[in-house]
Amino acid sequence: IIILIGFLIVNLIASLIGNSFTRSFWGTWQRMEGIITILYLILMIFVTSNIFNSLEEWKKIFQFNLIVGFFVTFISLCQFVGLPFRFLEFLPLTILYMPLGENYSALSNTIIDARINGTFSNPNFLSQYLSFIVFIGLGLLFEKSILIKRELINSNVFSSKLKKEFLMFFLIFFGIICSMITIILTGSRGALL
Repeated sequence: IIILIGFLIVNLIASLIGNSFTRSFWGTWQRMEGIITILYLILMIFVTSNIFNSLEEWKKIFQFNLIVGFFVTFISLCQFVGLPFRFLEFLPLTILYMPLGENYSALSNTIIDARINGTFSNPNFLSQYLSFIVFIGLGLLFEKSILIKRELINSNVFSSKLKKEFLMFFLIFFGIICSMITIILTGSRGALL
């Protein structure tokens, strides 16, 4: 947190010296990195680190994030193959899901390009989000592999717990592969680096 506070102070100084303090403070829609966003992230990290104290609570949060990320990956891949999701029409235009090649009159008849964006409406945001999901998945995959190895060493019987762990291992592995394919399909070079 101390490093983030130092980053905030450097941004405050740069904002006071810079061209537009208002843009530096609030940020822009394209970058979303104003001082207010950095302050919000520092406060969010402080609050979550004080609320979630045990490793098991953090694992539950990471597992929930992984499930949501795999759902976003599924929607993005369905967008790539052209399957419409009409249940997402209630979303505001900023996070509107549209199949590739479809146009929308509110967008001045612009055609959605070949880069998939899922529910983020920006392929770069989607790829950055999914890169976090891939790393969370790799961490949980590593944990599952250790549990499977320990269970195999301790017992000769293929128990129901071991079957469940194998199933979760392969589901997480499949989700990571799908997320990586989605990152490639976004065409974003930043997430690939």
